[in-house]
Amino acid sequence: MLKSYLRTLIFISSLLISIPTLAEVSKGKQLYQSELSTPESVSNWRMEGPGEVTFNNGWLQMHSPNEEMHHVFWSPMDFPDSFIAEWEVQNLKFDAGLVIVFFAAQSVNGEDIFSKNVAKRDGTFEQYTLGDINSYHISYYTNAAHNPDRGHANLRKNVSAHLSSALSYNRSLAAHSTALGR
Repeated sequence: MLKSYLRTLIFISSLLISIPTLAEVSKGKQLYQSELSTPESVSNWRMEGPGEVTFNNGWLQMHSPNEEMHHVFWSPMDFPDSFIAEWEVQNLKFDAGLVIVFFAAQSVNGEDIFSKNVAKRDGTFEQYTLGDINSYHISYYTNAAHNPDRGHANLRKNVSAHLSSALSYNRSLAAHSTALGR
């Protein structure tokens, strides 16, 4: 039993060491692009929850009025099993915040997440992690009172919010920085 366990650990260790960097990965054909710079550029995106989207100097700004609640802004595109996503982000408010990217989302029955058979969602976090949609999510920025300036990203599989990996990365979006993150 111990030998098998060590073999697994060694295999995982070797696997982690050999993961290519993003610069080494062939990106292939571009599937989708949005400048996220005008109301027209996000007219087919869907907001769930009390989020508001505004535009300032060609940049999308998203927030919850009075920090009322979480909100989710869904891309209109269904992506394939394997894809690379890139974007730039900047922190405009330091006292609190959480940024999560949900992907590979579908209902637990394999339907579109906007199907009439799927319960409506209003931005409540548990609806996305414990509700009736399967997905993955990466929380790559958090500066919450209970977890200030966390410093690493979490990859989770939903339904259940099972922690798949705590990813360390070259963090370009620090909690108290206005530097542009990518």
